[in-house]
Amino acid sequence: MPTPTVIAGHGATVAYEALPSGSPGVFTAISELTSDFKRPKLTRGNTEYTSHNKNVSYFSTGYPVWDKMSFACNYMYNDGTHDHLTGIKKQFSQNTVVGLRMRGPTGTTATDEMIVSGQWISWEITDPNKQGAPRQITFEFQPSGNWIEDGVVFTGA
Repeated sequence: MPTPTVIAGHGATVAYEALPSGSPGVFTAISELTSDFKRPKLTRGNTEYTSHNKNVSYFSTGYPVWDKMSFACNYMYNDGTHDHLTGIKKQFSQNTVVGLRMRGPTGTTATDEMIVSGQWISWEITDPNKQGAPRQITFEFQPSGNWIEDGVVFTGA
């Protein structure tokens, strides 16, 4: 039976900023990760602008663009230790911008830590086939704007 701990089997944690306008910087841990997560990919689009009289291509790159990220955790319906999941579903329905903090197994403030802002773009609950097993909820999150990585603020500029 799963426990309401916030640390995944590999020791990584994910937390979200429950009330960014009312209590900025206060994070709520998301319980029982059941999958690894990757830091969101950041890419630049490019435009080819080679003139007809050139024999090699020339490109111009655009603004950095975030890929979405996803992760899963156990979800026990109507369990008080999982109230924050209900909060995420409410933020999703209200299209709320929140902060999301990811820390590695030995991460602390400014060490092996990444904080991004963005919005929840989807969630899905999977009911298990095995009796007594917890439901699983999978979230997708779309980062947006600046970020903090290991204590350093990046503005994307």
